[in-house]
Amino acid sequence: MTTTAMETTAPTHPADAHPHEYLTFTLDSEEYGVPILSVQEIIGYQKPTPIPNAPKWVSGVVNIRGVVIPVVDIRSLLGMAAKDCGVTSVIIVTRVDGRTIGSVVDHVNDVLAFTPDQMQSTPEVADGVRTDSITGLGKLDQRLVMLLDMRQVLQGSHKTLDALPVG
Repeated sequence: MTTTAMETTAPTHPADAHPHEYLTFTLDSEEYGVPILSVQEIIGYQKPTPIPNAPKWVSGVVNIRGVVIPVVDIRSLLGMAAKDCGVTSVIIVTRVDGRTIGSVVDHVNDVLAFTPDQMQSTPEVADGVRTDSITGLGKLDQRLVMLLDMRQVLQGSHKTLDALPVG
């Protein structure tokens, strides 16, 4: 189901007429979004098979219809505390730099379409706080969605992911 977050006023630029769509999900009580075009599918949570000696942010691998894909702990990559998976946990399968990767999230919410005037750049927080993985903030009524750049979230991890025994 797609929820459109477009305002009723006419856009000021022709490019504003095209909203950007994001699949939104929850980690703890925070709402995040990834570009819908990078999402291949959403699957029910299945416990990944651990990979010996893998970094702690690699949860393991799962077999999806004969294709083995790595599953990353997005919480760890975002500097969040670990949490056990619940009944609403799912794996979002995305395509990043030509690689299929699964990410475990607490709950998938919906697809939101933000016009450029409903998106704001990431504010500077404090010296030393990395915000490069957040491309901006989507605003809809009282909702604030952190829009993620999965390429940046996974930055530096490609050598590790490429070394995993996946098909």
